Amino acid sequence: MKRLSLIIIFLSFSGVLKAQNSFNSELVVGGLTSQIDGDNYGGFNKFGYHAGFYTTRKFKQSDLEWQLGIQWAAKGSFKPSEPDKGIYNTYKIKLNYAQVPFGVRKEFKKIWLDGGLTAGYLVSSQEEDQNGIVSPNTLDYTKIELAYYAGIKYWINDKVAFSIWQSRSILPMADALEITTFGLFGGSFNNVIYFNLHYRFLKNS
Repeated sequence: MKRLSLIIIFLSFSGVLKAQNSFNSELVVGGLTSQIDGDNYGGFNKFGYHAGFYTTRKFKQSDLEWQLGIQWAAKGSFKPSEPDKGIYNTYKIKLNYAQVPFGVRKEFKKIWLDGGLTAGYLVSSQEEDQNGIVSPNTLDYTKIELAYYAGIKYWINDKVAFSIWQSRSILPMADALEITTFGLFGGSFNNVIYFNLHYRFLKNS
């Protein structure tokens, strides 16, 4: 039911954006690789996918452009087995987020720089080991995630581009954060690398 509601919101949002003649719109799809900093499993071993719809508009008399979107992203972490080392245990964390990215990008002819913030809502979470689903979860996940993203984009032509973004939670997305006189300790943070394919709907096309 949650997923159906999100699909309806997504389609409504897309229709509203495309109806705004002063805006350009973009469909963005691709893959991602992720880890969770703080879960004791190192490496970007969890592969997932993402899809989103964005609206963009240039600032007047500027090569800067702001963008607002809605996105689905399948993040998490994965500790694979290592049979050559006698390690046969595996552990996977699956986290599905509905996200709203907002940012600014700067144009350098065909190369653009992107950056901004993402507010995400955790729709579902699941942990698995070599024997199947683990219940209950070992981590206490927060429902809301605040993250940053930054990346570079190359336009193949006027409508199609490829980009790579890196994103990380700003505040912990699982477990408690302890504040001491020595600094901040504890918590787990999503760390994600996105590989994106963009298709732009130009307002004059």
